[in-house]
Parts: sequence; structure tokens; C-alpha cells
Amino acid sequence: MLQFEFKILPSTTEESGARMKVHLFGDKFLSSVRSRSPNHAKHLSAMKAWGLDLAALRDPAAHRIPLYVPPGVVSAQEQVDEFQRLDALSGTPEEELGGKRRIEIIIEAQQVASFAPVFCVTSATENKVYSIPKQLLYDHRRYLHLARKLLEAFR
Repeated sequence: MLQFEFKILPSTTEESGARMKVHLFGDKFLSSVRSRSPNHAKHLSAMKAWGLDLAALRDPAAHRIPLYVPPGVVSAQEQVDEFQRLDALSGTPEEELGGKRRIEIIIEAQQVASFAPVFCVTSATENKVYSIPKQLLYDHRRYLHLARKLLEAFR
């Protein structure tokens, strides 16, 4: 919106094909904002890390790569220990299962976890777990703050 409303990068139009290169936190865009309003460019630059993190969440959805919502979360050490015990037990020989069926042990292990509204984003270098309600609230507040500041700059 900023680009087309205020022509921050004048040669960029819908027809030029350059619109795909407009990035709110990109160096070229920030440089153009800086020439019009150094204070707001500084503010925008300070939010760059948030913008990149938001893009990491947006990009998989935009490219139809599903974000993973786990069926359960194991967070306390006691849960981890119990899950590992049951998981190991489920792989032992039949005679060591104490009369239980293997599937019963697997179900019992799954029940150690509890549901939490989180989603996971994985990459080659890291795995991140996000609380859905906290992330939505955080991103919404940051977006409104950013929009308010930028609109003040270009009134």
C-alpha cells in the first residue's frame, strides 16, 4: 500500500513487474523511506527482525507448505520421562509387555501429551514452536504499531 499510495519507489508500478521486488523491510525500500523521513525509516529498520520472522511464518502458508500443528505437547520433564518409558516399552518383545497389547502402550504414550494451541515451523537449521494465540496477538499489535507510525509519516 505504501508503495502505490506514496510512490516511495517511483519507477515501480503494477505494469513494470518490479512490484514483486517491493519489500517493506528491504534495503532499497528503507533507503527510499529514509530520504523522505529518516525518523520513520529508523523506526521501520528497528522492526526488520519482526518483519523477517513474520515472513518466515507467512511464506510456508503462501506457498502452501503446511505449518504443523502437533496433536499434543510434552513440556514437563515427568511427561518426557513417562513418554520415553512407554515408547521404549512398546518396542520390547511381546513377553515383556506384561499382558498388554502393543497398541495399548502406544495409545497410553500418546495420552501423556496434552493439547496446546501451538504450531511448529521447521527448517534445515532449527525447529520453532509458536503459541498460536500469543503469536497472533503479538503480530497484530506490531502490525498496528507499524501502520500507525508509517501513516503518521506520510500524511
